[in-house]
Amino acid sequence: EVGTAEILKKQGFGINLGYGGDMGDEEIFIAVNELIQDFKLRLYMSNRGKQIVDGKGVEKVAGIIKSNYLLNHNG
Repeated sequence: EVGTAEILKKQGFGINLGYGGDMGDEEIFIAVNELIQDFKLRLYMSNRGKQIVDGKGVEKVAGIIKSNYLLNHNG
């Protein structure tokens, strides 16, 4: 989880607060509140996410499953 969070942060569409077990309610509250108050950062993160994630993951995975099924059941 920490590794994934760091990747999201480096890609510009996530915030890494560290390991969840090490975070207290106050730290989470502060981070969320800062994000709520920073429209420009939210807009930037939203745009970065749209650039990186195409929204077609389900179709891609279904295509892979279908291809593998056909390869294994045709013949």
